[in-house]
Amino acid sequence: MLLNICFALLTTLGLVSLGIESIDFSGAVIFSVTLGMFGIMIATFTILIAQIVATSTEVVGAGISFLLVMYLLRAFGDVSNEKLSLISPMGWLSRSYAFSENNWWPFWWMLILSIIVVCLSFKLNAMRDMNETLLPKSVHRCHAKWYMKSPLGLQIRLQKSAFIYFSIGLFVLGLSYGSIFGDINDFFENNPLLKSMIPNASGNYAEHFLPQLMLIMAMVSTIPALMTLFKVKKEQDKGYTVFVLSKPLSRGKYLLSFWLLALVNAVVMLFLSGLGLYVGQYYAMKEPFQFDTIITSAIVHVPAILVFIGIGTLIVGWGMRLILAVYAFLAYTFLVNYLGVLLNIKAWMKDITPFKHIPQLPIEDFHIQPFIVMFIIFVVLSIIGFIGFGKKDL
Repeated sequence: MLLNICFALLTTLGLVSLGIESIDFSGAVIFSVTLGMFGIMIATFTILIAQIVATSTEVVGAGISFLLVMYLLRAFGDVSNEKLSLISPMGWLSRSYAFSENNWWPFWWMLILSIIVVCLSFKLNAMRDMNETLLPKSVHRCHAKWYMKSPLGLQIRLQKSAFIYFSIGLFVLGLSYGSIFGDINDFFENNPLLKSMIPNASGNYAEHFLPQLMLIMAMVSTIPALMTLFKVKKEQDKGYTVFVLSKPLSRGKYLLSFWLLALVNAVVMLFLSGLGLYVGQYYAMKEPFQFDTIITSAIVHVPAILVFIGIGTLIVGWGMRLILAVYAFLAYTFLVNYLGVLLNIKAWMKDITPFKHIPQLPIEDFHIQPFIVMFIIFVVLSIIGFIGFGKKDL
């Protein structure tokens, strides 16, 4: 709550300090306060989810899936039915109409909903036992399944729920983006800001905007891949690593289980987001893209995610404390590649990010050289990370 309040205050001060005539104080206040209230509301839903699921990873996965569902309702509602959009709190957020109508009702609705959710969360917390979940647990077996007797099988079992949540979330994200393709030309023709993002589209906005959407979904898909890899730190902090390595098991094989699951996450999440986009645009467009066009434009981003996994492996091997720096670099990558045109970012600031070197299919030709270079970087960084993990004091 405190972070969102500080965010609202800083955003208000930042907007007012711009000195732009159309950005008045009242509009800046309602814009910032509504955004801050939305963040607080999402935090209350996260508290509620934490009473229902078992682990922190599941909380993150379910929370992101819930956020994407809200976005999907708003996206479909804005395109087809406004009443559907108002079901989603994210739809309320856009109805504040800051700097024009300055509506306060979205703020009050989100505040009331937050209070209700917090009260419900405390009630559920009082009903459940400590370290227990409200969801019914399946009956445990007396003996573990065969695949759980290996480090990889154990991690598959532990991370299965988070994998499912993220899979649903990425598919829904792709579906929501695909649903807007039916009216995408109107969106760009009536919005000079969007049009400036793809200046060379020549009227074919759908084809030129597809790589931009794939870039967003690829960077979002990087998050579960990194979280899967960095789960090794949580296992170490909780002391579980010591128990696993007490058996005749090498550290390299132990780290390999997290590393392999991160690779699987990268491919599966990209595929599902592309599949969701294909389904959405297939029913929204009169002349939809072909399946192979959509999936290829998604999977082509795998090498860039592999570079991030390589960086993450290096950090795991030599400096666990720098894990946040990897996420910061991912945020920087999103900023300079997606908003680079609007922010007039210099070319070298984009060139140091892996996603800048991915060809924008289908509007650009495919070149194999960047993929070879990124794969080599991924392999080298991973090897160095494995060497470091084998030497470090656990």
